[in-house]
Amino acid sequence: MRSPATLRPYTVTDEAAAIELWQQTWQEAYPAIDFAARVDWWRERWRSELVPSASIVVAESSSLLVGFVTVNAATGYQLHTYNVSVTPGSSVTLASGRSLR
Repeated sequence: MRSPATLRPYTVTDEAAAIELWQQTWQEAYPAIDFAARVDWWRERWRSELVPSASIVVAESSSLLVGFVTVNAATGYQLHTYNVSVTPGSSVTLASGRSLR
């Protein structure tokens, strides 16, 4: 069993793990789409659109990145979540008590 997840701000050293997690989670959600073929597109979007404009928080468990959330403050919507990605097969419980699986 993994240790409980801890949250911390994203750093550039998280990029590879975050992009890999994006691919895994979207591939599981949409198995008919080849997300491996879209990794270069996502990496460019991540670097040029999300990282410069969003607050990104990552979740770590046992020294592994197991989740991330991006919040775009430029939209004027507080807590406007663009994406929540959680390692397939794991679970994250939100403050509201709702569980993401």
